[in-house]
Amino acid sequence: GSGYQREDRRIGEYNYDLILTANKDISTDLSFAGTLGTNIRRNRYERMISSTSGGLAVPGQYSINNSLLTPPFPIENNQTKEVYGYFGNVNFGYRDMLYLDLSARNDISSALPVDANSYFYHSEALSFVFSEILKADFLNFGKVRVNYAEVGNDTDPERTILTYTREDNFGSTQLYTYPTYVPNPDLKAEKTKSWEAGLELRGIDNRLNFDLGFYKTN
Repeated sequence: GSGYQREDRRIGEYNYDLILTANKDISTDLSFAGTLGTNIRRNRYERMISSTSGGLAVPGQYSINNSLLTPPFPIENNQTKEVYGYFGNVNFGYRDMLYLDLSARNDISSALPVDANSYFYHSEALSFVFSEILKADFLNFGKVRVNYAEVGNDTDPERTILTYTREDNFGSTQLYTYPTYVPNPDLKAEKTKSWEAGLELRGIDNRLNFDLGFYKTN
């Protein structure tokens, strides 16, 4: 006979930001822009699967309560994660042709072990608009750039501790099963390092565009 299964999911992400910005011309040649802020991110995942057993007592009535036999225990998942981030960025410009951009961020994640839940990453970028000093009729804009960045990342909840799944009872005996993965209590944050260098050109009244880049990621 036919059966019935129901799955309910709730997925939520909530972000709270506090950001301060500043812009100032330090002199006629040097400009400054800065950002300082914090972010709180909360993720929540809820999932429940329930089904009938042995078919439907009344055909065509799709309800868990209409199970012919005693329904099995529902499968329930409830996962939460919080990440607290602190970040800053400064940008210096010199005569509208030389720019230095520095940024840094530190995150604290509840998904990582308590003694290794804080991770720091940063980036640096330098660019030079050489068309400001190299004047040519065919060249509207020319810039060279070089960037280096480190990006940190955490993991999903419950990857560092052992959790069990409750199964249907065997008579009066309670049954539990191991997860399909092996948790790592010494898990550390992921960190990706990358660099990029490039050349950008625009010319002939901006009808010709050229952008060449080289990058590497580890």
